[in-house]
Amino acid sequence: AFGTLTFWHLYAAAFATGALSVVFEVCNPPVFKALVEPAQYVAGNSLVSGNRAMAKVAGPTVGGFLVQLFTAPVALAADALSYLASALLLSRIAPEEAPPAPREGAAMCAAVRYIARSPAIRAALAATASVNFFCFGVTTLFVLYATETLHLGPDLLGLILGGRGVSEKERAVCATPLTRRVGVGPAFLLGCVMMPASMLLIPAADGPTHVVAAMLVAAEFGSGIGVMWIDITVATVLTSLVPDASRSMVFGVYQTANLGTRPFAALAAGTAAGWLDTRTTLWIAVAGALTSFLWVLPSP
Repeated sequence: AFGTLTFWHLYAAAFATGALSVVFEVCNPPVFKALVEPAQYVAGNSLVSGNRAMAKVAGPTVGGFLVQLFTAPVALAADALSYLASALLLSRIAPEEAPPAPREGAAMCAAVRYIARSPAIRAALAATASVNFFCFGVTTLFVLYATETLHLGPDLLGLILGGRGVSEKERAVCATPLTRRVGVGPAFLLGCVMMPASMLLIPAADGPTHVVAAMLVAAEFGSGIGVMWIDITVATVLTSLVPDASRSMVFGVYQTANLGTRPFAALAAGTAAGWLDTRTTLWIAVAGALTSFLWVLPSP
């Protein structure tokens, strides 16, 4: 960046990207509801998640090779262009959305009360926020752990990160028959167990490079399956249970509580790694994530 780029520029870019991503996520459910029939909610969420997974397959792999062959700024520029392409595609649809609820000063409080009074949504939020907190701690330290502790190069690291996308793509195809067989609730519970259980391989990784790489790929593959189960089932529950007029507000509150754990997770993981070491911190984070399913057990 002509020798002028500082960490403050990176902080501002990260903040802007995160803020706009939240806006997108809040606006997405009403658009999805307007485009998809109720009987197709699970299948529709599976297709959306599958497309997202395809991007995760290509993204880390291509990004790693771009960094290796060129530089990190080139990889970031390519990522920015992909956002522009997404915006162009979205501008070509015009769904008929449900009318919004009348503006009220206490709309957010009403959304909080709705979540608190809904046993299924309340339990799902507690579980996803818990697994998000601990697993994001793992994510925060993963690249540092892989490069500094395990001494992996950027090209191999990109291939490893692509393993999650491959598993998500395959699981997206199978999500519809899975939920039909066991139900939405049990599929969500399985996801809350599968995701952190697979991550046990990350702090356990040790030995020759090929063994370490295989363990990390397996961890990404398995955790990707868990993420897919969680994402599809939660999206289906929210779309099915929340009234049209308040869906955006309820989803916004849900995502604020859920994703709002991430900054605290990153801070806690970095602090703990400084006091202890990276591998020990990863063990603690994965153990904590394994308890997230307990929130779901008493729910309907």
